[in-house]
Amino acid sequence: MNTLSYRKWAYLSTILTGFSALCAQVIWQRYLAILVGSEARSLTLVVAVFLAGLAAGYYVFGLITERKKWSRGLLLTLYGYVELITAFYIGLFFIYFNFLKAVSFHSPSYFIIDTLVSLLALLLPTFLMGASIPILTATLPNSSEEINTIHAKVYGWNTLGACLGTLLSGFFLLPIFGLDYSLILAGIVNLLASLIFIKNPLKGDVHKQEKLPVIPSSLSNRFYLIFNFLTGAIIISFEVFFVRIIHLSTGGARVYNFPLILAIFIGGLALGSLSISKNKISVKYLIQQLLNTIFLLGVLFWIMPYWPLWFSNIRSILGFMPDDYVVYQILVFLLMCLFLFPAVFCMGQFLPLVYALLKKNQKNYGRVCGYLYFCNTLGTVVGAVGIGYLSLYIFNIDHLFKFNIYILLFLAFIIAFFEKRRGYITALVCFGLIFAFLPMGWNRTEYYPTYTYKSKPHVPIYKEWFFLTKQGVEVKDTELVYFKDGPNTTVSVNKNFRIKETDMELDFNPALPFYREKYFSYNLRTNGKGDGSIIGEFSTFFLIPGLAYLFAPSQSKNLSAAVVGLGTGISTGGLSQLKDVKEVSVLEISPKVVK
Repeated sequence: MNTLSYRKWAYLSTILTGFSALCAQVIWQRYLAILVGSEARSLTLVVAVFLAGLAAGYYVFGLITERKKWSRGLLLTLYGYVELITAFYIGLFFIYFNFLKAVSFHSPSYFIIDTLVSLLALLLPTFLMGASIPILTATLPNSSEEINTIHAKVYGWNTLGACLGTLLSGFFLLPIFGLDYSLILAGIVNLLASLIFIKNPLKGDVHKQEKLPVIPSSLSNRFYLIFNFLTGAIIISFEVFFVRIIHLSTGGARVYNFPLILAIFIGGLALGSLSISKNKISVKYLIQQLLNTIFLLGVLFWIMPYWPLWFSNIRSILGFMPDDYVVYQILVFLLMCLFLFPAVFCMGQFLPLVYALLKKNQKNYGRVCGYLYFCNTLGTVVGAVGIGYLSLYIFNIDHLFKFNIYILLFLAFIIAFFEKRRGYITALVCFGLIFAFLPMGWNRTEYYPTYTYKSKPHVPIYKEWFFLTKQGVEVKDTELVYFKDGPNTTVSVNKNFRIKETDMELDFNPALPFYREKYFSYNLRTNGKGDGSIIGEFSTFFLIPGLAYLFAPSQSKNLSAAVVGLGTGISTGGLSQLKDVKEVSVLEISPKVVK
């Protein structure tokens, strides 16, 4: 087998390793949700630790490629054994999980403890996964001229495999095989890929004899590494935001929303990278893709408040179908592709373009690749934890969304300024002025209803597809009085106005004006799901804790009660009124609910 024929097998194996890695990530998130609790916390920790391990792997294996003693075949064989170890770790993780469960359940429930447990679970395999791109970029090219384009293909095919792994694990493997057997299958796929790398026919040295082509650029490597760090943070934070937004917009199918958004992001990044050809590699093309990304994200920022209306209308229209759930999920996926894919596709070209623009030579191009991915992945860790999680203690998602767009505008302006591209500078200034006049936040009045109920067949809940009620104003007997995004929870409170004139009341008291009196009730919703109404569900919330109270020891005079979840506070308030209840403790995970 010659080098060119083997390269096709190497690309196939790269798809398989990407497939296995993201299958494992999706499944590991389910495992860690058992240990760390909140879905938002487990999602953030898995993404952060997964990326931190990759970053360390990229850096270390990038350094390994620079060592002179390696031949191409020997280095690729080493990588094959690395993937073999990864395969056994993935396939046997369900055994190791019993140890992690014992450690977690016997430790205090603090964020730092959850982080340490996540590191114990994922740091080793993700570190080993970081070997792929630096080593394949160093070994697969036959000449210096192929390095930039082959790097883009390696990144693209690996990421495309990751996209397939996300979709199949979330929608097929987990529902059919469950957690343990799905991981075993992912490990077997990685095992097959490792054998192809171990039995490779490559010959020759890793270091090339001829000089690498230099792409003209006025900016230094340091700027492009900072650029890569910031764009990595922005891309991953957008991924986290869109998972949250699709939760709020659809109101259901939460178990599928994470793999759905993850697949769109990974697929868009992969195809964006694969679209890079030799004639596209230039600073001018990078600025063009930045402009395209900024424009598309601006459009998304404008249409985002309408998503709940559109998904609710689609759900209502499908009400005539007896089994419309699968059809609805397909339509959600297609609409998300329509909304998100163009912007993600453009962002997928950033990384290979920056690698091509970095100044490197025939000896250090593998190390430069590893260092580039180290910076990018470190940025994604900061984006996942800092922007996608911790920043939500202070800011709402819409504020952070617009802040990310401003960062991209600033980066594009710097490149255009130093490259003396006046036309692009003018376009960027115009974009900046347009965004400055847009509201800082969204009109989020339509994010508070619950969107899981069917309406009458062919009758959308909202007859208009571009309609938003005015925030803070009583419209259609409803007023949104509170809406905040938190790290774990998006909380809303709306004030519903009603008229007391039911048929039963009018039959008994048709002449009394009391039954036509206007009154209001506060409704609480978390993450788009109704959690209670102060009046409509008062009796239920008041009486349910009474069942536990009835079974309390009758001779005790100083009872202690615990309520899991504050909700509307009715249960807590009811228990506190009982004379023999000394104290009531409330366990609530979200400070936004308390506020």
